[in-house]
Amino acid sequence: MTQYQKILVLMCRDTSRWFSVFDFMKNGLGDLYVGYKASSRLPELANEYPKLFLEKPNGKYVQRRINVDEIELWFDGLNKDLRQVVAKELGYYPQVDAYEKSDSNQ
Repeated sequence: MTQYQKILVLMCRDTSRWFSVFDFMKNGLGDLYVGYKASSRLPELANEYPKLFLEKPNGKYVQRRINVDEIELWFDGLNKDLRQVVAKELGYYPQVDAYEKSDSNQ
């Protein structure tokens, strides 16, 4: 699983929570641990998919959460691997062909 996928899995599991990069560096995340690279990976995701997250300042940092209320604006624009993660974690399968849906269940 890529670091981008790990970030999305964690964020999709708690869509009401505001995340900072430090949330992906905590011990106890097991296979979903991203580590210090989260400080670049999360902003990279936000830059590549600007509608994917809601953002709010928190001091000198930015907190983000998944923009589930406007999922139809960004879901189709995700690359296939990220789309599958979001589809699986949120149970969101709009016009995803049967092959993609079956791949995400593996």
